[in-house]
Amino acid sequence: MSDDDRSGVPGEPGAPHDADAEAGDGPPGGSIPDRLLIGDVLSGAVRRLVRPAGLLLLGAYLLVGFAGAVATTTLFAAVFPRLRTFLVENAAVSAADLPPTDPSPLALSVDPSTAVGMVLVTALLAETLHVVAIRVFARDARAFPREALHDLAPRAVASFLANSLAAVAIFAGLVAFLLPGILLAIAFYLVRAVVAIEGAGVVAALRRSWQLVAGHRVRVLLLLLVVVLVGQVATLPGSVAEATALGAFTAAVVGVVLGAVVTAFGSAVAARAYVQLAGIDAAATVEAGGDGTGEDGDDDEEPLGALTPEEIDERFDD
Repeated sequence: MSDDDRSGVPGEPGAPHDADAEAGDGPPGGSIPDRLLIGDVLSGAVRRLVRPAGLLLLGAYLLVGFAGAVATTTLFAAVFPRLRTFLVENAAVSAADLPPTDPSPLALSVDPSTAVGMVLVTALLAETLHVVAIRVFARDARAFPREALHDLAPRAVASFLANSLAAVAIFAGLVAFLLPGILLAIAFYLVRAVVAIEGAGVVAALRRSWQLVAGHRVRVLLLLLVVVLVGQVATLPGSVAEATALGAFTAAVVGVVLGAVVTAFGSAVAARAYVQLAGIDAAATVEAGGDGTGEDGDDDEEPLGALTPEEIDERFDD
């Protein structure tokens, strides 16, 4: 464990005073609560976001967010005119029902296949950044921990696949009947964190997230609502800018910047929620007489004991 990582572990000999312990980032005395503490999750997320490592990640989110905005608006600009022409020619709609739209100032002039490739590449870049961010925000490190980049490619791919499956299930649930979609969104909220920190596979991550959230669904829903509300509020400045003389380009830039902040905040919230719920689950396993190992005796399948910053660091160092 590096000095920067160790400095954030409460009670470590020679460590400086930890502001997180005083500010309420976790229960007093290192005890494990029996429910998700929403205030601790949010405050811990904000504190980690404004640290040097968090600000570095925020800059990365800004770059990836800008690339993603260019890719998605380029895809829309390449596909929509063709789709509109097809619908009008086949009498599905009239030209008046589907008026042409002005392309985003961020859109590039490329063919649809290139635009699709751009979207896929930026989506994988974004997923990789999400995995790195969660592994950083789950720790107490002040500086960027190099261990957060360990085994990154397979975890990013697994996270992309697992979250894609979860998204399809959630969408189907929302279309079929609203409530199942909401319940699935809650159940699969920690899929990315499970892959990033535990290195779980696709199916195992879905199952593990379901297990961690069980018994805490109402509080996880409230946490999700807070993140969604923050995201909605962040869209207001861009909307105002677009309606004024500042123009569409300024609105697009403002949207990308605020979107990067909201996305980084969302990753920090997910990481802190995972740490709490994994600790609660592990403590319950110990109280029930289990040893925290998986069915095959592999102690990497489940956290051992109450998940502490030291244990998280050891998991990264494996």
